[in-house]
Amino acid sequence: LSDHYYGIINERVGAYMKDINREMQSLRDVILSEEIAGEAGFDVGVRHMRAITRLHRGAWHVLACNIDHKPFEKVTFTMPPDGPKDGMVEVVFENRTLPLEDGVLTDDFAGHTRHIYRIK
Repeated sequence: LSDHYYGIINERVGAYMKDINREMQSLRDVILSEEIAGEAGFDVGVRHMRAITRLHRGAWHVLACNIDHKPFEKVTFTMPPDGPKDGMVEVVFENRTLPLEDGVLTDDFAGHTRHIYRIK
């Protein structure tokens, strides 16, 4: 393959890595938060999903990832007993919101996709 092809691929990968770095930098304090928070549970097997729950400056965050290549529709997350029960959930970096009802939120996951939820 030509150097031109590799240059385009490297440019795309570089741009993607910059996006990931920018997101991780903006979430640094959330990820490293030492505030005590119970874990949100989800209804898809642990073979397919990973999630952590963090409490930072009064806002709850659920960082969730589908590690499988298959998509999952209507994945249900249940907040811990001491977590929020109702309200709107911001899906960070995606410019959308979801309802939180009775401590439960539901979302779809494409294969190898992550969503970051913030509940104030």
